[in-house]
Amino acid sequence: FDGHIVNWDSLGARMRSYYEIEQTTKKPQRKRNFGVRVPMPELPADFRAQNFMEVALGYTEELAQAEAARCLQCKKPKCRGSCPVSVDIPTFIRKVTEKDYHGALDVIKQNNACPGITGRVCPQEVQCESTCVLGEKGLNRGAIAIGRLERFVADYCRKNPKPEPTVTIAHSGCKVAVVGSGPAGIAAAAGLAQRGHRVTIFEALHTAGGVTAFGIPSFRLPKDLVQHEIDALTNVEGGQLIDIRLNTPIGPCGSVPELMANGYDAAFIGTGAGLPYFLNLPGEDIPGVYSANEYLTRITLMRSYEFPAKVDTPVLKAKSVVVIGGGNVACDVARCAKRLGADVTMVYRRPIAKMPARREEIHHAIQEGIKVKECFSPVEFIANCEGTGLKGVLCQKMDNSDPTKRPTPIPNSNELVSCGLAVIAVGQGPNPMLTKNWPELATSSRGLILVDDKGMSNIPGVFSGGDIVSGAATVINALGAGRKCAEGIDAWLKQEGKGSSSLRGLPVRGGLPIVGADKNTPTMTPLQLKIAQVKANHDAKRQHLSANAPVAVLPRVEAVTLPTVLKGPEPIAMEAPAPTATGLSMKEDVPDVVDVSSASIMLDTADCVSCGACVEACSSVMAMDVLEMGEEGYPVVGAKVKLADSDCIGCGACVRACPVNAIQGTPSMEAVLDAIESDKRAKVCLVAPSCKVGVYEVLYGVPGNGEKQTIAGLRNMGFDYVIDVQTGADMTIAEESKELLERVQTGRLPLLTSCCPSWTRMAETQYPELVPHLSSARSPQAMTAATARAYFAKTLGCRPSDIYIASLMPCTAKKSEIRRKQLEGDCDDVITVREFMAHLQAEEVSVEHANTEFDALSDGKSEHSGAATIFGTSGGVMEAALRSVALKLGGDWKGLDLQAIQGLDGIKEAEVSMKGHHLKVCVVSGGLNIRAALKAMKDKARYYDVIEVMACPGGCIGGGGMPQYADDEEVLAARMKVLRKIDEESAVRTSDNNSEMAVIYNDVIGDRAHELLHTTFDQ
Repeated sequence: FDGHIVNWDSLGARMRSYYEIEQTTKKPQRKRNFGVRVPMPELPADFRAQNFMEVALGYTEELAQAEAARCLQCKKPKCRGSCPVSVDIPTFIRKVTEKDYHGALDVIKQNNACPGITGRVCPQEVQCESTCVLGEKGLNRGAIAIGRLERFVADYCRKNPKPEPTVTIAHSGCKVAVVGSGPAGIAAAAGLAQRGHRVTIFEALHTAGGVTAFGIPSFRLPKDLVQHEIDALTNVEGGQLIDIRLNTPIGPCGSVPELMANGYDAAFIGTGAGLPYFLNLPGEDIPGVYSANEYLTRITLMRSYEFPAKVDTPVLKAKSVVVIGGGNVACDVARCAKRLGADVTMVYRRPIAKMPARREEIHHAIQEGIKVKECFSPVEFIANCEGTGLKGVLCQKMDNSDPTKRPTPIPNSNELVSCGLAVIAVGQGPNPMLTKNWPELATSSRGLILVDDKGMSNIPGVFSGGDIVSGAATVINALGAGRKCAEGIDAWLKQEGKGSSSLRGLPVRGGLPIVGADKNTPTMTPLQLKIAQVKANHDAKRQHLSANAPVAVLPRVEAVTLPTVLKGPEPIAMEAPAPTATGLSMKEDVPDVVDVSSASIMLDTADCVSCGACVEACSSVMAMDVLEMGEEGYPVVGAKVKLADSDCIGCGACVRACPVNAIQGTPSMEAVLDAIESDKRAKVCLVAPSCKVGVYEVLYGVPGNGEKQTIAGLRNMGFDYVIDVQTGADMTIAEESKELLERVQTGRLPLLTSCCPSWTRMAETQYPELVPHLSSARSPQAMTAATARAYFAKTLGCRPSDIYIASLMPCTAKKSEIRRKQLEGDCDDVITVREFMAHLQAEEVSVEHANTEFDALSDGKSEHSGAATIFGTSGGVMEAALRSVALKLGGDWKGLDLQAIQGLDGIKEAEVSMKGHHLKVCVVSGGLNIRAALKAMKDKARYYDVIEVMACPGGCIGGGGMPQYADDEEVLAARMKVLRKIDEESAVRTSDNNSEMAVIYNDVIGDRAHELLHTTFDQ
């Protein structure tokens, strides 16, 4: 820095005084220490692959205590809402910490009839655990192991039973037939017996349990445990009212109408989805081609692996086995075949990361030596020369490059995978044994039974639930369906006055929705259910807004998990980590704090779980120390001042860290929606380049270019024009490169970029001596807004104030930037990608539109350079400017070696020579890195001519308004790769060659360049 401009002694003295004051007033930070997720011990892979012993060994009491101690006991637990049967998860975990394990089991069994089973096979990672705040962004400590704790409680109580008081339940006088003893049937029977109804379960097989008995191998679900759970249901709490009749198939031998005619008042059908799907490929009838259902039934139910020593049922064994499919059933088949001594290959048409099986199952399979041939699909089964068996499976390579489309075959890519046995595991449909013999029972085109919201079919008194209604699903969903149908049957019996007279006149228990599986009665997917919930909350908040109400909090977009390299469960834990005390108390009577003073950040402690992640981010990532943990356990701003009056720079690091949305970008969607409905002459939305990547992630779960979807969504919202901010980025580069050349020639260096509003705010308030070194070029948002307002006012022949302009940004600080006095009146509102996607999902706004092209700010077509695209990444602004400078000096920018300033490193340096000019440049992102770079210059350890500064790590792609994930670095790298690829594929790579920009300068800007394209900063 030039010494006559920057008085480092003065700056240093002031900073020392600040530090002294800070140290005398600063209180020790009160942080919660949650530790990391406690791993579960398991058998070694080489040992377990030779037998059918249970792989996961379960928590010891010590391990369970350590894991349970991590639970935050949230005031508004999202985990319970994500449980298909609504188990009171925080309460049962609290009882575990109190060592009241039987009390914990009682809590679980209020909603879940088989915790020992579901604790092992329920996909908690995509249900309750997926919403645990400890596993979300910011904390990233791993979700509470809810399933493992549930299993521990069930196993502990099974091994240490307590005497149960004898309970006699009065018989209601009603008899109910339950067809099928799977999870749905067992849960329905238990629920009915608890209500006093006598139940008879009719099971076609010789063993009760349904899919838990014949479909899930014992190394995942021991069969003695299944029998114990069934016995527990049928022997206590009304068990004296339950009779199980094995080897009694209903359909071929008797029918439900006959049962009803013989004294049963109601019936429940829970026959499941046991009909295997096939591929209809040539050679499918060759000996050696099995369905997964037959293969698993032989091994799991009939124990054919003990043939002929102990059982009479054989199973084909082969040296090489191919399993077709990528779900849990496919993994079960592959692991069974491995235990029978085979070399196993799984063939799946998509990448491993897209396999629908649980991550744990895939990891275990790979650990055990099973190979996965990803992105291949079978086309034919090939017989051996004798025609007596299988030679192999002919497979074709699949193209998965476009995640929005189904995989497509790649021509001339066939490969033969040799094997003596192939197992098809591509799903299963409803069991037709009962329904095909009962034409009066309404079913869908897929053979699923159609039911109303109480679970009753079109035939009065006949109810149904589980896979026969929903299609193949999970054990926990079937248990939930059975439980809800028990309530529905009970209500119907009372309503009809069935049974003893004591039933008549009793209030009817309200039924819970169980929807059908037909196009006329569609089944809602988990995503649709979540959208419906978000929409309901969103509508309610909109209806209750008033002039004096606080700013509405828009629903957050759930994090979408990006495909990652497979990371399996943790290694065996030999010792339990000691539970750590948090040092914080969650006081129920502490009033919530709402701070809406900042244009960028809103704080609402109603959902705060006192984790301290926001404080950590503000301190460790940004080195701002604006937030600290208050005595109440909530984050506060310094001496309890408002955010607007603090040193907050609006970067959104706290927003990115908060796992529960207690801190978020100040919402603007309501204002945008109101403006769209207003009589403004034109409604315009500007879109930053990083946003299209964030939109694509939310929609498809992988990084990509979501430009068309973004434009379509905005047009469908009601915007008349959608403008590319990259046009403004090209203008910013043009102006900034001119300024850089000017400063090089006059010696007024260094030049610091000013595109990032968080950085300029930081410079103004904490480094005022650097303000003269900030580029006077406006940010792309500010340039585009000013130019668009001038263009549309001129084109439409109206006043500039008649134009409404909003912008879609990756950055929360942009909300403050538009309120600066130097920029006031250009852009009216800013919404972030999170707000935008929350609105699209809540209102079910389509991302398809006839016009998915950007509108131009000229009579021609919208155009931008690749240089403008990389503006959204750390190093992109510097690279774009250097390309432009090289071009202005008459050189070839492609000869520049700029690799050193690319990537995610927080501080990047390079030396660039262009036509006799030698520049030392620095690219810095992240508040902590900014301070480090400036300190290095102050200490004269470094000197730079040009510095690109971005407050958010990684640049705009890591902005506080972007979707966030637990693994930031991996996601940021993926976003950067997308933008870099767009740049590489662009026909125009430098801003100076943007033909639209030349027209805009000539037709719109004219002699107003300084007014529209430059700004000043406060010192």
